[in-house]
Amino acid sequence: MSRYDAVLFDMDGTLLDTADDIAAALNQTLSEFGYPTHGRDAVIRFIGSGAYRLMERALPAHTDSAEIERILSAYRERYRQHISERTRPFPGVLPMLSALDEAGLKLAIISNKGDANVKRLAKEHFGSLIHTAVGASDTVPLKPDPDMLQTAMRHLGVEPEHTLYIGDAPTDYYAAQNADTDCILARWGYGDPRAMSPLLPLYFAGDPAELPMLILQEQEGSS
Repeated sequence: MSRYDAVLFDMDGTLLDTADDIAAALNQTLSEFGYPTHGRDAVIRFIGSGAYRLMERALPAHTDSAEIERILSAYRERYRQHISERTRPFPGVLPMLSALDEAGLKLAIISNKGDANVKRLAKEHFGSLIHTAVGASDTVPLKPDPDMLQTAMRHLGVEPEHTLYIGDAPTDYYAAQNADTDCILARWGYGDPRAMSPLLPLYFAGDPAELPMLILQEQEGSS
């Protein structure tokens, strides 16, 4: 039996470069409410822990939760309206997904982005290549909690020991650990290299083109 039946992917910073659309919606909202805006690199550092943490990081320290929620509501609506104007798959992602799909693996997306946005972007950019997509909701805790990964595995009908998770940040690494799946970390994404350097995934991948070889080699070695 092959080692992996399924590969789960983080979305922002792993499959899709979403930073420009997030930054545009965030900065327009901050400016509307009279707060300082941020450059792309700063926004990238804010991404990865859900929309509330994004806004909390973007606003001045000690901004109260009611104010965060007020501005967050406006941001969510603006982002929803402009979610995919500049968002694109990272170079090499589509051929990589096609290769894994052709090899018979089930593919899924797991993201701390809101569930409706995750499903919309997955369908728009990847179509039938992605078999299920799970995002944040009131009933599913954010990564590194394992619930999202476990939900996707139930949808796909696979077990943790035959599942691989690929992300670009420590949050993804710990989510994989908590869900008892193997993990590969992407170096092309938004993750801080200094924060990832102490971690021990199966591999650090420098390019999406490396993944089919790494994953299918793992399969062949465990057949």
